[in-house]
Amino acid sequence: MIHKLLQGGGTETHVMNLAKQLRRKGHHVGIFTSGGLWMHKVRSLGIPVHHYRFTSQALSQVIVRHAYHVIHAHDSPSLRLIEHTQIPAKKRVFMTIHGMYIDGSLIRRCLTKTSHVIVVSPALRAYVTHLGIPSSKVKLIKNGVSMTNFKVTTNQYRSARYGIPNHMKVIGYVGRFTLQKRLLGQRIVRILAGISRNRRDVCVLVAGRGSQTSVRNSVRCRVLGHVDDMTAFYNSCDVIIASGRTAIEALACGVPTIAVGTGGYMGPVLPSTWLQAVNSNFGDHVINRTNWTNAKLLNDTRNLLDRSNKVNGELKVIYQRVRLHYSDESKVRQLEQTYST
Repeated sequence: MIHKLLQGGGTETHVMNLAKQLRRKGHHVGIFTSGGLWMHKVRSLGIPVHHYRFTSQALSQVIVRHAYHVIHAHDSPSLRLIEHTQIPAKKRVFMTIHGMYIDGSLIRRCLTKTSHVIVVSPALRAYVTHLGIPSSKVKLIKNGVSMTNFKVTTNQYRSARYGIPNHMKVIGYVGRFTLQKRLLGQRIVRILAGISRNRRDVCVLVAGRGSQTSVRNSVRCRVLGHVDDMTAFYNSCDVIIASGRTAIEALACGVPTIAVGTGGYMGPVLPSTWLQAVNSNFGDHVINRTNWTNAKLLNDTRNLLDRSNKVNGELKVIYQRVRLHYSDESKVRQLEQTYST
Protein backbone atom coordinates (compact mmCIF):
# COMPACT_ATOMS: atom_id res chain seq x y z
CA MET A 1 0.00 0.00 0.00
CA ILE A 2 1.22 3.49 -0.83
CA HIS A 3 0.42 6.56 1.26
CA LYS A 4 1.97 9.36 3.28
CA LEU A 5 1.44 8.62 6.99
CA LEU A 6 0.27 11.93 8.42
CA GLN A 7 -1.32 12.02 11.86
CA GLY A 8 -5.03 11.75 12.47
CA GLY A 9 -6.44 11.69 8.94
CA GLY A 10 -9.28 9.48 7.73
CA THR A 11 -7.33 8.10 4.78
CA GLU A 12 -4.31 7.35 6.96
CA THR A 13 -6.53 5.49 9.41
CA HIS A 14 -8.16 3.63 6.51
CA VAL A 15 -4.77 2.48 5.16
CA MET A 16 -3.48 1.37 8.57
CA ASN A 17 -6.67 -0.47 9.39
CA LEU A 18 -6.69 -2.33 6.06
CA ALA A 19 -3.04 -3.29 6.42
CA LYS A 20 -3.62 -4.51 9.97
CA GLN A 21 -6.65 -6.62 9.02
CA LEU A 22 -4.97 -8.10 5.92
CA ARG A 23 -1.92 -9.08 7.98
CA ARG A 24 -4.20 -10.63 10.59
CA LYS A 25 -5.61 -12.83 7.81
CA GLY A 26 -2.14 -14.00 6.85
CA HIS A 27 -1.30 -11.71 3.93
CA HIS A 28 2.16 -10.19 3.43
CA VAL A 29 1.50 -6.44 3.66
CA GLY A 30 3.77 -3.39 3.81
CA ILE A 31 3.31 0.35 3.45
CA PHE A 32 5.47 2.41 1.07
CA THR A 33 5.58 5.95 2.41
CA SER A 34 7.54 9.19 2.12
CA GLY A 35 7.14 9.70 5.87
CA GLY A 36 4.78 11.20 8.40
CA LEU A 37 4.11 11.34 12.14
CA TRP A 38 2.26 8.04 12.13
CA MET A 39 5.13 5.87 10.91
CA HIS A 40 5.80 4.87 14.53
CA LYS A 41 2.14 3.90 14.96
CA VAL A 42 2.24 1.68 11.87
CA ARG A 43 5.42 -0.01 13.07
CA SER A 44 3.86 -0.57 16.51
CA LEU A 45 1.16 -2.61 14.76
CA GLY A 46 3.84 -4.87 13.27
CA ILE A 47 3.32 -3.56 9.74
CA PRO A 48 6.53 -3.20 7.68
CA VAL A 49 7.19 0.40 6.62
CA HIS A 50 9.21 1.16 3.48
CA HIS A 51 10.32 4.75 4.04
CA TYR A 52 11.66 6.26 0.82
CA ARG A 53 11.37 9.35 -1.32
CA PHE A 54 8.44 8.97 -3.71
CA THR A 55 10.44 7.91 -6.77
CA SER A 56 9.69 5.31 -9.41
CA GLN A 57 13.02 3.61 -8.82
CA ALA A 58 12.43 3.25 -5.08
CA LEU A 59 8.91 1.85 -5.55
CA SER A 60 10.06 -0.64 -8.23
CA GLN A 61 12.86 -1.88 -5.99
CA VAL A 62 10.54 -2.37 -3.03
CA ILE A 63 7.98 -4.26 -5.14
CA VAL A 64 10.62 -6.66 -6.49
CA ARG A 65 12.68 -7.05 -3.32
CA HIS A 66 9.68 -7.88 -1.13
CA ALA A 67 7.78 -9.87 -3.78
CA TYR A 68 4.55 -7.89 -3.55
CA HIS A 69 1.84 -9.05 -5.94
CA VAL A 70 -0.59 -6.19 -5.35
CA ILE A 71 0.15 -2.46 -5.34
CA HIS A 72 -2.59 -0.29 -3.85
CA ALA A 73 -2.46 3.54 -4.08
CA HIS A 74 -4.54 5.77 -1.82
CA ASP A 75 -3.82 9.44 -2.57
CA SER A 76 -2.73 11.86 -5.30
CA PRO A 77 1.06 11.52 -4.75
CA SER A 78 0.64 7.74 -4.86
CA LEU A 79 -1.27 7.92 -8.13
CA ARG A 80 1.35 10.17 -9.66
CA LEU A 81 3.98 7.65 -8.59
CA ILE A 82 2.00 4.81 -10.20
CA GLU A 83 1.66 6.87 -13.38
CA HIS A 84 5.43 7.17 -13.78
CA THR A 85 6.49 3.73 -12.53
CA GLN A 86 7.05 0.71 -14.76
CA ILE A 87 5.04 -1.92 -12.92
CA PRO A 88 6.68 -5.39 -13.10
CA ALA A 89 4.82 -8.08 -15.04
CA LYS A 90 2.14 -10.07 -13.22
CA LYS A 91 1.73 -7.37 -10.54
CA ARG A 92 -1.73 -5.89 -10.10
CA VAL A 93 -2.43 -2.24 -9.31
CA PHE A 94 -5.47 -0.85 -7.50
CA MET A 95 -6.37 2.66 -6.49
CA THR A 96 -8.85 3.81 -3.87
CA ILE A 97 -10.44 7.23 -4.39
CA HIS A 98 -11.18 8.81 -1.00
CA GLY A 99 -12.51 12.15 -2.19
CA MET A 100 -13.39 14.40 -5.10
CA TYR A 101 -10.17 16.33 -4.52
CA ILE A 102 -8.35 13.67 -6.58
CA ASP A 103 -7.80 15.15 -10.03
CA GLY A 104 -9.91 13.43 -12.65
CA SER A 105 -7.25 13.57 -15.35
CA LEU A 106 -4.78 11.86 -13.00
CA ILE A 107 -7.26 9.03 -12.38
CA ARG A 108 -7.74 8.59 -16.13
CA ARG A 109 -3.99 8.57 -16.81
CA CYS A 110 -3.48 5.75 -14.30
CA LEU A 111 -6.37 3.70 -15.64
CA THR A 112 -4.38 1.57 -18.11
CA LYS A 113 -2.22 0.28 -15.25
CA THR A 114 -5.10 -0.29 -12.85
CA SER A 115 -7.17 -3.43 -12.35
CA HIS A 116 -9.92 -1.69 -10.38
CA VAL A 117 -10.79 1.78 -9.16
CA ILE A 118 -12.18 1.42 -5.63
CA VAL A 119 -14.46 4.13 -4.24
CA VAL A 120 -15.70 4.50 -0.66
CA SER A 121 -19.13 6.03 -1.30
CA PRO A 122 -21.90 5.98 -3.89
CA ALA A 123 -21.26 9.69 -4.57
CA LEU A 124 -17.65 8.90 -5.49
CA ARG A 125 -18.84 6.11 -7.77
CA ALA A 126 -20.95 8.68 -9.60
CA TYR A 127 -17.95 11.02 -9.69
CA VAL A 128 -15.54 8.57 -11.32
CA THR A 129 -18.22 7.32 -13.71
CA HIS A 130 -18.78 10.93 -14.78
CA LEU A 131 -15.03 11.08 -15.49
CA GLY A 132 -15.51 8.32 -18.03
CA ILE A 133 -14.19 5.42 -15.97
CA PRO A 134 -15.95 2.23 -17.18
CA SER A 135 -18.39 0.94 -14.55
CA SER A 136 -16.84 -2.53 -14.94
CA LYS A 137 -13.63 -1.12 -13.46
CA VAL A 138 -15.28 0.62 -10.50
CA LYS A 139 -15.79 -1.20 -7.19
CA LEU A 140 -17.65 0.28 -4.23
CA ILE A 141 -16.16 -0.69 -0.87
CA LYS A 142 -17.36 1.64 1.88
CA ASN A 143 -15.21 2.66 4.79
CA GLY A 144 -15.03 0.08 7.55
CA VAL A 145 -14.23 0.63 11.22
CA SER A 146 -13.21 -1.77 13.96
CA MET A 147 -16.31 -2.86 15.81
CA THR A 148 -14.02 -4.23 18.51
CA ASN A 149 -12.45 -0.83 19.16
CA PHE A 150 -15.48 1.36 18.55
CA LYS A 151 -18.32 0.30 20.80
CA VAL A 152 -20.61 1.58 23.52
CA THR A 153 -18.85 2.15 26.85
CA THR A 154 -19.67 4.23 29.89
CA ASN A 155 -19.15 8.00 30.02
CA GLN A 156 -18.59 7.99 33.77
CA TYR A 157 -14.86 8.65 33.30
CA ARG A 158 -15.26 11.92 31.40
CA SER A 159 -14.98 13.88 34.64
CA ALA A 160 -11.51 12.49 35.31
CA ARG A 161 -10.45 12.64 31.65
CA TYR A 162 -11.81 16.06 30.68
CA GLY A 163 -12.80 17.64 33.99
CA ILE A 164 -16.47 17.77 33.01
CA PRO A 165 -19.10 17.06 35.70
CA ASN A 166 -21.12 13.98 34.79
CA HIS A 167 -24.42 15.88 35.02
CA MET A 168 -23.47 18.13 32.10
CA LYS A 169 -24.32 17.44 28.47
CA VAL A 170 -21.38 17.27 26.09
CA ILE A 171 -21.28 18.11 22.37
CA GLY A 172 -18.25 16.78 20.54
CA TYR A 173 -16.92 18.01 17.22
CA VAL A 174 -14.36 15.94 15.31
CA GLY A 175 -12.66 17.38 12.26
CA ARG A 176 -9.31 17.93 10.63
CA PHE A 177 -8.45 21.64 10.60
CA THR A 178 -6.28 21.53 7.50
CA LEU A 179 -6.61 22.87 3.97
CA GLN A 180 -10.24 23.17 2.84
CA LYS A 181 -11.62 21.71 6.09
CA ARG A 182 -10.34 24.52 8.35
CA LEU A 183 -13.06 27.05 7.50
CA LEU A 184 -15.77 24.45 8.00
CA GLY A 185 -14.36 23.47 11.38
CA GLN A 186 -14.11 27.08 12.52
CA ARG A 187 -17.70 27.72 11.52
CA ILE A 188 -19.01 24.66 13.34
CA VAL A 189 -17.06 25.44 16.52
CA ARG A 190 -18.43 29.01 16.55
CA ILE A 191 -21.98 27.63 16.39
CA LEU A 192 -21.40 25.05 19.12
CA ALA A 193 -19.58 27.54 21.37
CA GLY A 194 -22.67 29.72 21.12
CA ILE A 195 -24.74 26.88 22.59
CA SER A 196 -22.33 26.38 25.51
CA ARG A 197 -22.29 30.12 26.24
CA ASN A 198 -26.08 30.20 26.48
CA ARG A 199 -26.56 26.94 28.39
CA ARG A 200 -24.67 26.33 31.60
CA ASP A 201 -25.45 22.60 31.40
CA VAL A 202 -23.64 22.18 28.06
CA CYS A 203 -19.93 21.75 27.33
CA VAL A 204 -18.22 21.45 23.93
CA LEU A 205 -15.15 19.30 23.16
CA VAL A 206 -13.23 19.80 19.90
CA ALA A 207 -10.88 17.10 18.58
CA GLY A 208 -8.80 17.02 15.43
CA ARG A 209 -5.43 17.72 13.90
CA GLY A 210 -4.78 21.45 13.68
CA SER A 211 -7.69 22.42 15.93
CA GLN A 212 -5.54 24.10 18.61
CA THR A 213 -4.02 26.49 16.05
CA SER A 214 -7.34 27.19 14.32
CA VAL A 215 -9.84 27.76 17.15
CA ARG A 216 -9.57 28.90 20.75
CA ASN A 217 -10.90 27.67 24.06
CA SER A 218 -13.91 29.64 25.21
CA VAL A 219 -16.69 29.39 27.79
CA ARG A 220 -17.25 25.67 28.36
CA CYS A 221 -15.60 24.91 25.00
CA ARG A 222 -12.32 23.00 25.13
CA VAL A 223 -10.05 22.47 22.13
CA LEU A 224 -8.08 19.24 22.52
CA GLY A 225 -6.03 18.95 19.33
CA HIS A 226 -5.27 15.45 18.10
CA VAL A 227 -6.85 12.79 20.35
CA ASP A 228 -5.46 9.25 20.38
CA ASP A 229 -8.26 7.50 22.30
CA MET A 230 -11.23 8.39 20.13
CA THR A 231 -13.43 5.65 21.59
CA ALA A 232 -13.23 7.36 24.99
CA PHE A 233 -13.85 10.72 23.33
CA TYR A 234 -17.00 9.56 21.54
CA ASN A 235 -18.37 7.86 24.64
CA SER A 236 -17.78 11.04 26.67
CA CYS A 237 -20.19 12.92 24.39
CA ASP A 238 -23.98 13.10 24.22
CA VAL A 239 -23.96 14.35 20.62
CA ILE A 240 -21.23 14.22 17.97
CA ILE A 241 -20.81 16.48 14.94
CA ALA A 242 -18.64 14.76 12.33
CA SER A 243 -18.36 13.46 8.78
CA GLY A 244 -16.91 10.51 6.91
CA ARG A 245 -15.04 7.91 8.95
CA THR A 246 -15.35 9.80 12.23
CA ALA A 247 -19.13 9.91 11.89
CA ILE A 248 -19.15 6.14 11.36
CA GLU A 249 -16.93 5.62 14.41
CA ALA A 250 -19.21 7.75 16.58
CA LEU A 251 -22.33 5.92 15.38
CA ALA A 252 -20.62 2.57 16.06
CA CYS A 253 -20.20 3.80 19.65
CA GLY A 254 -23.93 4.45 19.80
CA VAL A 255 -23.59 8.25 20.01
CA PRO A 256 -26.22 10.40 18.25
CA THR A 257 -24.43 12.02 15.31
CA ILE A 258 -25.02 14.98 13.03
CA ALA A 259 -23.30 14.47 9.68
CA VAL A 260 -21.86 17.63 8.17
CA GLY A 261 -18.72 17.84 6.07
CA THR A 262 -17.10 19.61 3.16
CA GLY A 263 -19.70 17.97 0.91
CA GLY A 264 -22.65 19.48 2.75
CA TYR A 265 -25.09 19.16 5.62
CA MET A 266 -26.88 15.82 6.06
CA GLY A 267 -28.26 16.51 9.54
CA PRO A 268 -28.91 14.01 12.34
CA VAL A 269 -28.32 10.45 11.14
CA LEU A 270 -31.76 8.85 11.53
CA PRO A 271 -33.73 6.33 9.44
CA SER A 272 -35.21 9.21 7.43
CA THR A 273 -31.76 10.56 6.49
CA TRP A 274 -29.85 7.26 6.37
CA LEU A 275 -29.63 6.85 2.59
CA GLN A 276 -28.59 10.48 2.07
CA ALA A 277 -25.89 10.10 4.73
CA VAL A 278 -24.60 6.83 3.27
CA ASN A 279 -24.53 8.14 -0.31
CA SER A 280 -22.48 11.17 0.74
CA ASN A 281 -20.12 9.29 3.09
CA PHE A 282 -21.84 11.16 5.92
CA GLY A 283 -21.36 14.63 4.47
CA ASP A 284 -17.95 14.33 2.83
CA HIS A 285 -18.91 13.53 -0.78
CA VAL A 286 -21.57 15.51 -2.65
CA ILE A 287 -21.36 16.32 -6.35
CA ASN A 288 -23.70 19.32 -6.12
CA ARG A 289 -23.15 21.08 -2.82
CA THR A 290 -25.96 23.00 -1.18
CA ASN A 291 -25.72 25.81 1.35
CA TRP A 292 -26.83 25.29 4.93
CA THR A 293 -27.58 27.74 7.70
CA ASN A 294 -26.10 28.10 11.16
CA ALA A 295 -29.62 27.95 12.55
CA LYS A 296 -30.08 24.45 11.09
CA LEU A 297 -27.10 23.01 12.96
CA LEU A 298 -28.03 24.97 16.08
CA ASN A 299 -31.60 23.63 16.15
CA ASP A 300 -30.65 20.04 15.25
CA THR A 301 -28.00 19.95 17.97
CA ARG A 302 -30.43 21.27 20.59
CA ASN A 303 -33.07 18.76 19.52
CA LEU A 304 -30.62 15.84 19.88
CA LEU A 305 -29.48 17.06 23.29
CA ASP A 306 -33.11 17.10 24.48
CA ARG A 307 -34.33 14.21 22.34
CA SER A 308 -37.56 12.30 22.77
CA ASN A 309 -38.04 8.59 23.40
CA LYS A 310 -39.14 8.25 19.77
CA VAL A 311 -35.81 9.61 18.54
CA ASN A 312 -33.95 7.34 20.98
CA GLY A 313 -35.70 4.39 19.36
CA GLU A 314 -34.68 5.58 15.89
CA LEU A 315 -31.07 6.00 17.05
CA LYS A 316 -31.00 2.35 18.15
CA VAL A 317 -31.97 1.35 14.60
CA ILE A 318 -29.10 3.43 13.20
CA TYR A 319 -26.66 1.90 15.68
CA GLN A 320 -27.61 -1.59 14.51
CA ARG A 321 -27.29 -0.62 10.83
CA VAL A 322 -23.82 0.81 11.30
CA ARG A 323 -22.64 -2.25 13.23
CA LEU A 324 -24.01 -4.45 10.43
CA HIS A 325 -22.86 -2.54 7.34
CA TYR A 326 -19.60 -0.85 8.33
CA SER A 327 -17.53 -3.57 9.99
CA ASP A 328 -13.90 -3.49 8.86
CA GLU A 329 -13.86 -7.29 8.72
CA SER A 330 -16.56 -7.35 6.04
CA LYS A 331 -14.77 -4.62 4.07
CA VAL A 332 -11.50 -6.57 4.11
CA ARG A 333 -13.33 -9.63 2.75
CA GLN A 334 -14.65 -7.45 -0.09
CA LEU A 335 -11.14 -6.18 -0.74
CA GLU A 336 -9.72 -9.71 -0.86
CA GLN A 337 -12.34 -10.65 -3.43
CA THR A 338 -11.50 -7.55 -5.47
CA TYR A 339 -7.77 -8.33 -5.40
CA SER A 340 -8.43 -11.82 -6.72
CA THR A 341 -10.79 -10.87 -9.60
